[in-house]
Amino acid sequence: MYKQLQEVNFNAAYELCHALHHPLRLGIIRLLEQNESLTVTQIYFKLRISQSVASQQLAVLRKSRLVISHKEGKQVIYTLNQELLQQLLLAIHSLTSDKTSK
Repeated sequence: MYKQLQEVNFNAAYELCHALHHPLRLGIIRLLEQNESLTVTQIYFKLRISQSVASQQLAVLRKSRLVISHKEGKQVIYTLNQELLQQLLLAIHSLTSDKTSK
């Protein structure tokens, strides 16, 4: 157990938990899951929020690496980091699965 704790990057884990602990950021994640990729303009129109609020929430998601961004001309395109989300879901499943085999 101690060896496993040594391997945990607690800062990265904190960033992930912080990013997921907000309904608006979860809404952005759901939107990106449904649409594959979106611009900040598309995100704030769909969520009916201001551009600055969308940008702030996307910054948190980028910092946690849940969202990846790249530029196409003047547009910034946002997509989900599918690999990280898959790892996160597997970790959550292993923590929450019923371990009744004693």
